[in-house]
Amino acid sequence: MICDQSSTLAVDFINGFGLKRDALASSVAYGSHNIVAVGGDRKSLSAAVNALIDCQGDVAVVDGDSISLLPLPMAEIMSVDGGDPGSIHLY
Repeated sequence: MICDQSSTLAVDFINGFGLKRDALASSVAYGSHNIVAVGGDRKSLSAAVNALIDCQGDVAVVDGDSISLLPLPMAEIMSVDGGDPGSIHLY
């Protein structure tokens, strides 16, 4: 699912990603920084996308009822925490 700044929504199907439940959303999309999300159900997709909107970008992962965020403050594409698992914040 892709939505650009003019609120134009693009939806497509992804085959073979492997998610049966939960979701992943990111605002790191080369050339546009629109939100791209994949997931196994609508509730998880919605939660991941809404978390990104609330936090104004980066990466969100929904695992059941838990939402984790990975901030990417360096040019909105890189973490400053060197990949430390402690840099992932619960939303």
